[in-house]
Amino acid sequence: MMLKFNRLVGGELYKIVMRPIIYVITAILAVVLFFSCVTFDPVNRIDNGYYASLSGNNKNTIYENFRNAPTLNKNLSDSKMASAMQLVESIENQESITASISLLLSNNTGENGIRGAQYIYRSFVAALNAEKTKTTPDLSSVNTYRQQIVDNLKTVNDKLKASVSENNLRLFIKEKDYNAFSSLLSRTLSIFRADNKDLSTIEAYVSITSVVTQDDLLSRLYSFSTTTISDITLSDNTIEKLKNIYENSRITQNEIVSNAIIDKDDEAISSAEFKRNLTDYFYITDQFVALVNDSIRYEKIKNMNDTYAQKYAGYQIICVYQLKENITKNTFLLKKDLTENRVSTPFNLFVSSSQSANAFDLMFYGLQGCSMIIILLAMLTIAGQIAGETQNGTLKVLLTRPFKRHKVLSAKILATMLMCVTLLLLCALVLFVTGWIVYGIDTTPILAIFNASSAFRISPFALMLVYLGLLIVKIFFYTIMTTAFANIFKNNVATIIVSMVVYFFVFITPIILANSYICAYLPFAGIDLFNYFGGAYIGNGVVNFASIFSTPIYPNSSFVISIITSLITISIAIFISYIIFNRREFKE
Repeated sequence: MMLKFNRLVGGELYKIVMRPIIYVITAILAVVLFFSCVTFDPVNRIDNGYYASLSGNNKNTIYENFRNAPTLNKNLSDSKMASAMQLVESIENQESITASISLLLSNNTGENGIRGAQYIYRSFVAALNAEKTKTTPDLSSVNTYRQQIVDNLKTVNDKLKASVSENNLRLFIKEKDYNAFSSLLSRTLSIFRADNKDLSTIEAYVSITSVVTQDDLLSRLYSFSTTTISDITLSDNTIEKLKNIYENSRITQNEIVSNAIIDKDDEAISSAEFKRNLTDYFYITDQFVALVNDSIRYEKIKNMNDTYAQKYAGYQIICVYQLKENITKNTFLLKKDLTENRVSTPFNLFVSSSQSANAFDLMFYGLQGCSMIIILLAMLTIAGQIAGETQNGTLKVLLTRPFKRHKVLSAKILATMLMCVTLLLLCALVLFVTGWIVYGIDTTPILAIFNASSAFRISPFALMLVYLGLLIVKIFFYTIMTTAFANIFKNNVATIIVSMVVYFFVFITPIILANSYICAYLPFAGIDLFNYFGGAYIGNGVVNFASIFSTPIYPNSSFVISIITSLITISIAIFISYIIFNRREFKE
């Protein structure tokens, strides 16, 4: 029985090889491989400038810059670390409103921010009243206070806009409240500013105070900020985790400094290695600060339903999956005393996985295009094997032979897959050898973040094997899909058109439905399972060129959801294919 089936598969393979389309596609693959090698030019991973900032011709100079460089040094890094931990402690002590304002609008107490503007305004009014009693008033001190108020409010305004566009902190203020707060802030600023105003007379300053006092602008601003910005909260478990990570991170940073003092005089330690060890100090700080901020955002958004969440102005620029992935990544790195510059990142279309491009990066880049062509070949081949042979009568003749129908269909699918997998592996081999010769191989372990919930280090070779395996799954998915269409339509052209439309729809879905949570449950949306190994997500409304080659992870999606939707789709396609094929009747 197995021998007969093998002969059947061999016969189907022979028919595939004899079709001109296989040679056309092979030629196209060769062109794609060539252009992949020629156009491959990824951006090298960014080191945040830390390595370059520690300049110096010897280790003593490097260490001195580490301690006292003007733009980046140990003290500044320690201050960032301490501020992040103070924020966690203020939340633990239920000072969340104060923490909210601090996080959203920078420092609003003392001499800065809205509260600072209130204090300065009192001095402004007092100085103005003093000058009113003079025959020849000197308005210089009054104007100085006015400018300080403008500077404070402008800082608040700039921080507010920056927090919206860069830090996603509008999540803590509702859209209508943000618009009202921003409008009130702009109005207050315009009153104090000197734009198009003659401030040479005392009446001009009196006019300012009358408007501010009448409308109580500064008090309303402060009250608005303390009542409309929602509380920042963290669960007890998260607070405890962050405190433990902070203590561990500080121990690690102290060890870095202690080792550096010893390594300065150790001739076995090169300047490059010495500098890299010191950059770990800065990376640890950045990782902890990012972990705190991402944890706050995730705690805020994780239990929101869509209707309620949409009220918040920053919700549209939050990607929950990305938050979870970053939290998992930084937690793993800090617990393992690792930094981002000590591990490679998952393969990316435009950025090298390690500090510079290597063979695995070229493989990933080239296989993106090659896999598209091979999937198209699989659809064209299986459509011809079923719908095409139905039209020309070849299938009817084949079914008169002593083969069970389900074995005939299985042979056609298997033959198509064998041909496609062979081409895929050949492309991978060509890209690997080319990359090895041109770029070399980097064996630095890759930090993979699976399903945004678990982090682990894996060799780039092993991760590439995973990628190849999941590409084969993707090819099988579209082969089975086209098989179902071929059995339904029984027409080669119709099958190809419908299959191409579905394939094209998968590409444009990120563009037309990026804001819709329904994308996570579409039959074809989760077939790019390699995305769940890190770095491939789509924030609401954010689409990039990479989406053409690989459907991103949509909001509200997960590995389990993608597996379930893909298995259901494949099962339905297989069921339809075999039911129709087994019951088909051929007219004489």
